[in-house]
Amino acid sequence: MPDTNERFADLLGRMTGAICAGYARYDFSYTSKIAGSEGRRAGFSGIACCELREGLIRRYSEVFERAQVLARLGFTDQRIVESVRRWAAKEG
Repeated sequence: MPDTNERFADLLGRMTGAICAGYARYDFSYTSKIAGSEGRRAGFSGIACCELREGLIRRYSEVFERAQVLARLGFTDQRIVESVRRWAAKEG
């Protein structure tokens, strides 16, 4: 998998509020360097999930609407469906 710096530029993120211990809402945006969507800006909101142990983050994951981000980047419908299926298979 390519390094983040090879795929994204101008990363902006901010936490917009804690939901409860270990969960927070965030807003995130970036400019794409991905082939076919170079220079397009995508922004989205999500939820960060942090499993904490002794005050430190033991495990981090996040939930956001992947398909809408890919649509904003100009991906074709077929490419969006293939990406979502691949992510769904990984999530089990």
